[in-house]
Amino acid sequence: MRRLAVVVLFLSVFAVAQKNPLFDLDYARFAGDDTSGIVEIYYSFYQNAFNPVEKEGTKLIIGAIGIYIENLKDGTIQFKREYNFNAPLVDSVKNNLTGVLRFRLKFGDYKFAFSVKDMVSDDRNDTAKFSIQLKEPVKDKFQISDIEVATKIEKSDNDSSTFYKNTYEVVPNVATVFGENLPVVFYYVELYNLNKEDDPELLILERILTNDKNEEVSRKRRYIPRKNASIVEANTINISKLPTGTYNITVALFDSLSNDIVMSTKKIFVFNSQVIDSVATKYSDNEFLSSEFATMSEEEIEEAFEQAKYIISKGEEKQWDQLKDIEGKRNFMFNFWRNRDADQNTAVNEFKREYYKRIEYANQAFSSFQRKGWKTDRGRCHIVYGRPSEIDRYPSQLDSKPYEIWRFDDIEGGVEFVFGDISGFGDYKLLHSTKRGELRDDAWKNRVQTL
Repeated sequence: MRRLAVVVLFLSVFAVAQKNPLFDLDYARFAGDDTSGIVEIYYSFYQNAFNPVEKEGTKLIIGAIGIYIENLKDGTIQFKREYNFNAPLVDSVKNNLTGVLRFRLKFGDYKFAFSVKDMVSDDRNDTAKFSIQLKEPVKDKFQISDIEVATKIEKSDNDSSTFYKNTYEVVPNVATVFGENLPVVFYYVELYNLNKEDDPELLILERILTNDKNEEVSRKRRYIPRKNASIVEANTINISKLPTGTYNITVALFDSLSNDIVMSTKKIFVFNSQVIDSVATKYSDNEFLSSEFATMSEEEIEEAFEQAKYIISKGEEKQWDQLKDIEGKRNFMFNFWRNRDADQNTAVNEFKREYYKRIEYANQAFSSFQRKGWKTDRGRCHIVYGRPSEIDRYPSQLDSKPYEIWRFDDIEGGVEFVFGDISGFGDYKLLHSTKRGELRDDAWKNRVQTL
């Protein structure tokens, strides 16, 4: 095990929505050395989303992966490369082309862009953009890495394997979805800087599993000797009897005498269609039948889901894709909003009410003959972030198309969104934003110029 500095946790991920996504993406950060950390990017391709070609009797998918890393402090490009790949199409496996890319980066803030394209079909491409912070650790303190969840972890001496590290082969579960086909969660985490001579002999390591209501589902504790500088914690959680839903795995390391503590948390999604959630059943009989979702038509429930997609989790979207009948979809939407009700003892779901008020405003303010307001870029921005602090409007001029600049003073210390009517039909597209995770194009003015 390396004696390494630690990466302090920070997460901000944004995937650009596609009708037919080509991949899942996840990452974790680990220690590097006294000046840097290691970022592992996990990816997994949806084979069925590619257009296969046949060569010598074998169906192949042919694509390319693009990686771009930029230092946000000075704008320097740390990495920019494209990799081509081809692989046999396996009809029985939707998501089996899994890989990992590792980068050693100096402590700082970075913007990542990860893209995948089908080399056979120009219109099939997918992109994810996200920010990562690698922060210099506090010296003389024990530390913890991010949690990597996996479909398999086993002891191995095959150091040539893509997934080998620290005597283990760790095959990542990039989608972070477990359940009927994966009843056991494997997880991997690294602990650093343990053996300070003046500290107690043992540290306490706890693994806590909580549901989306922050209720504890299970907890395990063990004591860690401080004889080694760094160790690996590779373990499992059986989730076969848990009801469908979102869960958080927290690994915490603490000193009972000094009360020093570090922790890392990973969100996963569990899909167990045969397991009944007894808590949900108590209110579904009474409240569901009186809710608006109980009588929605197929068209209405589909629209309700589309409207909720701006805030839906990856796991919830996968659960929706498994639903085949309208009753299941009605129950899904009821529980979706029920789980976001901060105070379920009141008659009003304040979160849902505010969300639909924003949709109503978006329809009134941003609709065009092409689409409803909530489906537009300005509508999405208003629904997700609320009303801007200030709007500067620039109508059509001789040298530019119409555009607007929205400012939000209370987000990340102040951010901007720029929307432009590029087509000339009143449907303003997002051209640029300084909000982390949103589309950024500092040369956006070129797109609105007409001369």
